[in-house]
Amino acid sequence: MPNLVANIFGSSPVQPLEKHMDVVFRCAKKLRPFTKAVIESDYERMAEVRAQIEALENEADDLKREIRMRMPKSLCMPVPRE
Repeated sequence: MPNLVANIFGSSPVQPLEKHMDVVFRCAKKLRPFTKAVIESDYERMAEVRAQIEALENEADDLKREIRMRMPKSLCMPVPRE
């Protein structure tokens, strides 16, 4: 039955969106240590945290692309495309 429903409505984008939100949240949490390093002029720590932020941003971008590619073109979806 679930496959029949998924075929009619398309798979739900909610779980992949939650994963994307988790990565974005982890990225945003890195701003506080980055700002602290900036205030303290700790250039080594700044570079370290910046690399972590960039890695998380890239992961979030990959997830976003994957979500967009898997979104069905049909009008019948469990949630609005926007």
